[in-house]
Amino acid sequence: MMSRTSYASDLDSKAGIDHRPGTNSAGPTPSAKVCFSSVSKSISTKGAKQLRFRTWLSRNLPQPLKAALGRAILGKRPVGSIDFGDFARSSPINRHFGYHRGTPIDRFYIESFLTSHANDIRGRVLEVGEATYSRRFGSGITQQDVLHVDEQPEATILGDISRDGVLPVAAFDCIILTQTLHLIFDMRAAVAQLERALKPGGVALVTVPGVSSVDAGEWGGGWCWSLTAHSARLLFRESFDDQGLTVEAFGNVYTATCFLQGLALEEVDRDMLKHCDKHYPVTVTIRARKARAKPPPN
Repeated sequence: MMSRTSYASDLDSKAGIDHRPGTNSAGPTPSAKVCFSSVSKSISTKGAKQLRFRTWLSRNLPQPLKAALGRAILGKRPVGSIDFGDFARSSPINRHFGYHRGTPIDRFYIESFLTSHANDIRGRVLEVGEATYSRRFGSGITQQDVLHVDEQPEATILGDISRDGVLPVAAFDCIILTQTLHLIFDMRAAVAQLERALKPGGVALVTVPGVSSVDAGEWGGGWCWSLTAHSARLLFRESFDDQGLTVEAFGNVYTATCFLQGLALEEVDRDMLKHCDKHYPVTVTIRARKARAKPPPN
């Protein structure tokens, strides 16, 4: 699995993310549909008036005034006026997620996620790659295990988590799996094995890439997937109950652009990272809790 020795850079930001997660609602109620229908008609009429007004402006105003109005009123930049600056290039500024410049930008979301769920990292804990995040965010750990595909000093379990028999059954209170699931072709089998390895009530803390470049190093050849919040939710629903599943997407077009260019966390505006736009998911996080054992019948 992916090693994260260089992932351990300190971040001075802890959460504070402005995000409104979606729901698993099956859809609006019939009364809501009636309201939506009347609102749609109102919007349609209003939109037609706005279109006629914009058409009139386009035909009658001089070009400099139209450009100014576009910027000030409509929030749009006229075609041809974008300054690409340092991004006017066909190759990224850095091909290694920003490691050569500092801390990768996706660490902001990953480590904020682990900070917010630090109370889950306790008891017997399994981390994939190495125990960096367990040591950093965990408390009350009674036994630490590390899974790796190769022999490593910290590894206590060797193998592929998508294979039967690699992980012990009902053994772990918490499993930390960051930026690794996308390297496994049979993700369904891997998620099923995670659920199988957790104790009843145990928690898996998982992160996967969304908008991302493919690793230019050793992991690029095994990079199989990128996920959205929707696909991650569908994947984990096959093994975990909805009641114990929380899936969120973090990122926006600013984050995605900077991350694709390989900029580092230390050189971007962190306040800009806190706004989340579901259409530009840079990092998807999953907290999956295994259902507690049902009490025996009386």
